[in-house]
Amino acid sequence: RACLEQSDYAESQRHLANSLEIFRHLHDDAGIAQVMTLLGRLARARNELEESDQWLQDAEVLLRQLVDSRGLAQVANHRAWLTHQAGDSDHAEELALHALAEYERLGDATGMLAPLQLLTVIKRWVRRDNATARVFGERALQLATELQNRNAAAISLVHLSSICYSEGHAREGQRLAEIAAADLERMGDRRARGVALYWLSVNLEKLESFDDALARGREALAVFQAVDSPYDEVMTMVHLGDLLLALHRPQDARAIWTDALEIGLAHNRAAVPDLRARLAQLSDAG
Repeated sequence: RACLEQSDYAESQRHLANSLEIFRHLHDDAGIAQVMTLLGRLARARNELEESDQWLQDAEVLLRQLVDSRGLAQVANHRAWLTHQAGDSDHAEELALHALAEYERLGDATGMLAPLQLLTVIKRWVRRDNATARVFGERALQLATELQNRNAAAISLVHLSSICYSEGHAREGQRLAEIAAADLERMGDRRARGVALYWLSVNLEKLESFDDALARGREALAVFQAVDSPYDEVMTMVHLGDLLLALHRPQDARAIWTDALEIGLAHNRAAVPDLRARLAQLSDAG
């Protein structure tokens, strides 16, 4: 689990595969279900969505046989994130609300954090409802602080930074992203730190600090490349192209968007229309 938290996916795969073999040898269904759930989470982190879904389905079958309410809530949470990543945010929201309600019923404050964070993301990005997103985000931050869960608190700061950006409060967004990036670096959560650096860069762009924004954006891209997160790579490359245009470097923007399009066709289809439109605009401009 520690390797998974630090985005060391290859090492996580080895440890989890070994654990699954041991639990199967012991005929320990509870242990098998727990490892299957983690394998589902790992596959989702690697953008292997069909594999993730299969692991979670297999875990759910065992957990229903065991009448394990907490395990089923955990599967619902992971399925919510998976469904959101696959583009079905309506169903993802339903699953996240269900997982949150189950964790509340069970009195599991730690379990509540992940669905609260997903609901923050959905309200912010899909519903464009910044007010409700802030309610969920601040609730997640307060809960993480009470639980002394520094990782979850830092991730909540990243979400709130993105909300500040959309509300026109880029200076506050910059401050929150800087705190989050520093905390996540100390904790070794590389992918989450990359997201924090991305939002630091985006807020700096809003403040027209283009050189600083470019530096932070390139730092974020290096993180995503190191942890093999092509979905996030594409998101960051789109942003870097915008910065390069702002710095009057259209050829560099074209190059990074062309590379992003190639990666996006395989790993981030949602970004493809936007990238093609940007490249077409550059061509029209000569």
